[in-house]
Amino acid sequence: MNIEAGKRCRKCGKSLLAEDKFCTNCGTRVEAIPLKEPVKENPAEQVCPKCGQRAAASAKFCWKCGYKFEASVSSGDTTQPGEFVLMDISDGGDYEGSPSEDIHESDKIASPAGTIFSAIASFFGGIFKSFASPKNLIPCAVLGILWTFLGRYRGSENILIRFLSWLTFAEGGFGRRGLGFLGGIAGKGVVGATLVSVFSGGISRFGSGFKALLNNKEKKSLAAMLVGWIMGIFLYISFAGLARASAATSLAGFAGAVLSVEALGEGEGWIYRIAQSLTAGKTKGIRIDKPGKTASLIGGMAVGLVTTALGLMVF
Repeated sequence: MNIEAGKRCRKCGKSLLAEDKFCTNCGTRVEAIPLKEPVKENPAEQVCPKCGQRAAASAKFCWKCGYKFEASVSSGDTTQPGEFVLMDISDGGDYEGSPSEDIHESDKIASPAGTIFSAIASFFGGIFKSFASPKNLIPCAVLGILWTFLGRYRGSENILIRFLSWLTFAEGGFGRRGLGFLGGIAGKGVVGATLVSVFSGGISRFGSGFKALLNNKEKKSLAAMLVGWIMGIFLYISFAGLARASAATSLAGFAGAVLSVEALGEGEGWIYRIAQSLTAGKTKGIRIDKPGKTASLIGGMAVGLVTTALGLMVF
């Protein structure tokens, strides 16, 4: 091979032919970099075809984007699928050098506490912004009027009233005090957001999220699924109340599950960001996204919400 001395890819370091104008490995435009001797490819490294990041030859996943290497060589790593710790994980030095030079600021994941605080601030900020646009208040006003009307006819045997009470989670917050009342209001908000999302692209986002749950390219975590399932149980109980959980309050669980899967499909929103922060791993002290574990946590939470709603309906 006619490899020109001193010519290599500036991005991934691959040695190139003299006539190459673009890197044959990552597609980056080639610029000659003066070197004292020809560059030799490092057999101890592999390059991620998804993001172009270099990693050790023994690495099974790209530390930057989570891509699974098809032909990685194990180097004493006995970790099996699903055997992951939920919280911070060190990649153990798969990358030589300082990764902080290659990780964009937007790729760094905030701590769970910081993310939850930002989500709360964003929630209340969104409420205040809604008042600036009357159009955004129409769904809230309609639901508010409907909840008030249905509250006056609680216990009615009328089929239409019972159906509307179920569809809008009208029972949420009634007969509960303190944190229980706030949980019921939060459940109303989740149901309201789900109903609104049906008319604003929610079905498409749900489909994308469901595909992400079935995506085998990203390694899933049984531990994250289990934690998500437990979170889903507690969320539904906080929405409906253990003593009041029944068929009449089951929609809060279903709506929470739908909203969670939508968040996964969109890859945005406070549900996704909190899940992302809880499952982020550490590489050289920097918190980075673990897409497979994030999907596992959200999927487990959706299952927990649905199974708890169904279980308490029966028992």
